[in-house]
Order: sequence, then structure tokens, then C-alpha cells
Amino acid sequence: MSDKPGARRWYQFRLSTILVLVGIAAWAMAMRPWVEVRIVPAYNRSAPPGAPRRIMIIEADLLEVRKPFYALLAFLTFKGVLRLIERREQQIEPAEAGSDP
Repeated sequence: MSDKPGARRWYQFRLSTILVLVGIAAWAMAMRPWVEVRIVPAYNRSAPPGAPRRIMIIEADLLEVRKPFYALLAFLTFKGVLRLIERREQQIEPAEAGSDP
């Protein structure tokens, strides 16, 4: 690995970025999907003898679990747009410096 002063690695993050990502991950792990399992009797006259007479119904509410995903998506979009703005400003600065006589 190169130890040159200007060398950058792609995984070089600011501390604030790491804290936000860890916070979103902790939020996602703390969320529990609401799941209800009910076993109800099933009345099926055409079923052969000995066939199960109950069925299991699973209801899940995953709307609360989606919120950390949306937060992560919004944060990554924000960081991507911010990076594009920084890159554009870096390209404009050398052009302005070269136009001075």
C-alpha cells in the first residue's frame, strides 16, 4: 500500500459519516417486525380422515422496519449529491486559476 500524502482509499470516511451509519444500523437492529401468528380451525369436508384440521395464518406489519431503510437511502443519496457538488467545485477552481493573465 502506498503511503503517499495524497493517496486516498475508497473506504476513507469522516467520523460523522461512520456515526450516522452506525446509528442507522442500530436503529434497524432495534426494530422488530410486528408478527402475529394465529392457528384457526379449517373446515374442509372433502379432506381425507387424518388430514390437518387447522391452518396457520401469519400477519406481519413491516412498515416500521422500512423506516431505517428509507433513512439509509436518503443519507446515501445526500452523500452522493454532496460528493458530486464537491467534485464539480474542484473542476471549476483550476479553470478559474488558469484564466488569470
